Amino acid sequence: MSNKEDYPNCDSVLRQILDLNASFSPALELMSSVKRQENQFDSSINYCNKILDINKESAFAIASKARTFLKQKKDAEALKLALESVSLDANNPYSTGSLLLAYHFNNKQNEKQSLLKKIAAVQDTSYIASMQYVKDVISGKEIFRN
Repeated sequence: MSNKEDYPNCDSVLRQILDLNASFSPALELMSSVKRQENQFDSSINYCNKILDINKESAFAIASKARTFLKQKKDAEALKLALESVSLDANNPYSTGSLLLAYHFNNKQNEKQSLLKKIAAVQDTSYIASMQYVKDVISGKEIFRN
């Protein structure tokens, strides 16, 4: 998600979907990300919590909450959540990417390098593509937080 002018439109469409089905997980997941990108952190966390109300072991919701905490510079809390997310689903690229970001912002260089090596060994192209945003944040190509 990098096209900031599209966030209000995305928000509007997702609200319409959630008006029809308040527990539609894909819309809740997208909304948590949109709200984070709009710097509406409380709202982002609220959507994560709605997902967790439906599924207490949602690796995505926990990872999304970790990313929101990272944007707020609550790095230690984010790292705990990212580790929890990966413990629930070690093969989930969103969870792994969140952990990589948490290692990066917590200055855990050894852990970050080890995880980067593990990611590099993955041959699944969809997994690799989903890691691109995280790699762009780490390299400074993408601004994640101020």
